[in-house]
Amino acid sequence: MTIHTENMAVLCTTNLPRHETDILSELIEAGQVSGMSRDTGWMIPARALREPASARVPYLNYVLGYLRAKGFDWALFDCDAEPCDELTEFTWEYDLPAWAQDFRIGEHK
Repeated sequence: MTIHTENMAVLCTTNLPRHETDILSELIEAGQVSGMSRDTGWMIPARALREPASARVPYLNYVLGYLRAKGFDWALFDCDAEPCDELTEFTWEYDLPAWAQDFRIGEHK
């Protein structure tokens, strides 16, 4: 018997827009997106998403189709991976509360 293999693309979490990653774990837990959530990212099969998930995370849906067309079976989005230059790299900026905007390590007001 031959061991079955599948191809996995390893991408940085910043290859997805922040507003989509904010809800991705929730969609996985609800069964709307197949995959696994980790504290540092997600592993998702490279196949088209169904409604309503495809409407909520359209760029993820695009990336999964792009990867499938390139012969990948899985996508691993990892915070420690290098960003893929074939895809958009998004800037993740957090909205800080007013009290934290001027905070510097070691400095307290």
